[in-house]
Amino acid sequence: MKIPRAPAAKKAPAAGAIQILLAPIVRAEPLGDQAYASVREALACGALPPGHRLTVRGLVDLLGIGFTPACEALNRLAAEGCLDTGPRGGSMVPSRLAAWASAP
Repeated sequence: MKIPRAPAAKKAPAAGAIQILLAPIVRAEPLGDQAYASVREALACGALPPGHRLTVRGLVDLLGIGFTPACEALNRLAAEGCLDTGPRGGSMVPSRLAAWASAP
């Protein structure tokens, strides 16, 4: 059974208070998108060599994010062909990206 609450008392603005209009808060880019962009940038600049293994757990530890955004990032990169997926769930940087990563 719910107990009805008394309505909250509204506080009157203090005398001489200045009202400030604030812009609405815009949500930051989702963590999965940020993780995707971070790994994609590392691939593009050659920071991840061909054959380097990427795991969800590794991204979680490196980026300080949860499993879901890390998994989303790796799945998205694998779907784009930027990563090869292994049979045990790990992803590897393919050798064919070597030329693409070193291109200016």
